[in-house]
Formats: sequence, C-alpha cells, structure tokens
Amino acid sequence: MSYPIPDLPAGQWLAHELEVERSRFLAWVCHAPEPAAFEALLTEARRQHPGASHHCSAFIAGPPGEQQAIGFSDDGEPGGTAGRPMYQVLEGSGLGQVGCVVTRYFGGTKLGTGGLARAYAQAVAQAL
Repeated sequence: MSYPIPDLPAGQWLAHELEVERSRFLAWVCHAPEPAAFEALLTEARRQHPGASHHCSAFIAGPPGEQQAIGFSDDGEPGGTAGRPMYQVLEGSGLGQVGCVVTRYFGGTKLGTGGLARAYAQAVAQAL
C-alpha cells in the first residue's frame, strides 16, 4: 500500500501558530513511523514550552486507517475537545506515519467545548 507521509527527517518538525480569542495554539507536526518518534516530539514540545496550559496530541504511526498504532490526548482539556478532533484531521488528511502536538497558551477567554474542538482541529489542519 502506497500513501503519503510527512517529508520531514527524524527529529525535525513543522510548526504553525494560530491565535483564537487571545489563546495561542502552537501546532507541531512530525514524521512518526513508530510511536517513539511521536513521543520525542511531545517531549520536545513540553521542554520548549513548560509554562503552556496544555500539550494536546494525536498520531497515526502507520498507514492511513491504522487502528493499532494510534493515539490522542486532551492533556487536561475537557474530554473530546482536543485530541480526538486533532486525530480526525490527521485521519482525514490521508497521510500516514504522522504525529502532531498542539501547545496551548490560555488567553483569558473561555472558548467552550465547540470552540476548543474547532481551534485544535484548525491548528492541525493549517499546519498540515
């Protein structure tokens, strides 16, 4: 099976920033042929932004449609508002072996569950 993968060398990532209601969403995308590559990105995001409110994540460490080597996390955001929307964008992209982390700095305005889900999904979509 042939499928597109991120054109990024191991240990490198693409970054994109989105601002929604004064909250900053920093999206990081990496090539993740196995979960360990994604974990390295998550560790680096936490190291570079220790004061961030959240480090939400999603990955597909295999072909598109993979159901074994996948994962997502809301990292303290309300359930289903970050990791799952991020994963759905990855899944819908048709890419395989891809991981992402979205680091959020809270801007003082609550976005609500729908607003959070849209913001996290939008950050990933723009980064891709």
